[in-house]
Amino acid sequence: MSLETTYLAKEKGMSKSLVICAALALLAGSVSAEVYYHEDFTSDPFAGATPWTKVIAGTGGSSAAWSSGKQALWVYSPDKTSQANVYSPTISGQGTEYEVKVKFTPSSVPSGDNMGYVLEPMTATGSNRDIVIGLLYSGDSSAKLIIRSTVGADVWNWSYQDALLPMVMGTTYEIKYQRSGQDIQVWGKKAADADWIQLVNSAGSTTFKLVGGQAADSTFDKFHAGLASISSRYQVYIDEITVQDVQVPEPMTVGLLVTGAAGLLLKRRHA
Repeated sequence: MSLETTYLAKEKGMSKSLVICAALALLAGSVSAEVYYHEDFTSDPFAGATPWTKVIAGTGGSSAAWSSGKQALWVYSPDKTSQANVYSPTISGQGTEYEVKVKFTPSSVPSGDNMGYVLEPMTATGSNRDIVIGLLYSGDSSAKLIIRSTVGADVWNWSYQDALLPMVMGTTYEIKYQRSGQDIQVWGKKAADADWIQLVNSAGSTTFKLVGGQAADSTFDKFHAGLASISSRYQVYIDEITVQDVQVPEPMTVGLLVTGAAGLLLKRRHA
């Protein structure tokens, strides 16, 4: 075979490789996760075919309502004689490997020791699942993110998340967690920020274990938000909730890998 023939064969092979890389890059950019549940509260979540439900107790004028102005679920208990709780419709199909995202906005409450749940995965009968994402209020101007999980022998451990301090009233935050079996990784950030901060439990580990010492095959059926008991004040706007497949690697990462491979092919071609 002549040098010219060999060169043309290599050129043809590299051209095919570049076409394949380009196709893979386009495919990577179009990959989307399977979504098991999504609610952005752009319409009243207490109306429609699959409504949220609310439980109001006590005499203090507590409320759980849709805020049409903020397009968010508003959970509000103004004093320690009231209790507002809301529950999502049934969620199914997610298995034990998935990603959960929640976007929320803390709002001021009367001063005092106040705590409530932003997102608490539960079974249909009310048992805790996954982890619990909560807020601990310090007076009426700031809050601290808290996460409940199993840490060592403590199956109901609260981890206080200093990485997101100070949490400012009226500022929107995002939390996402990815579960695989009994292990959960958690990230948080202000919604306006680009970069996620990976959170750690009270032992300093980035791996949170299922709260309550659950089995690896356990899963959840619904979400709860609000108060755990009539002993606190609480106010939060929940803006968006998504349950979807975990994407590993993410489409952008795949695209970068493919682009890098194409670059190496071009470099070899020029050589």
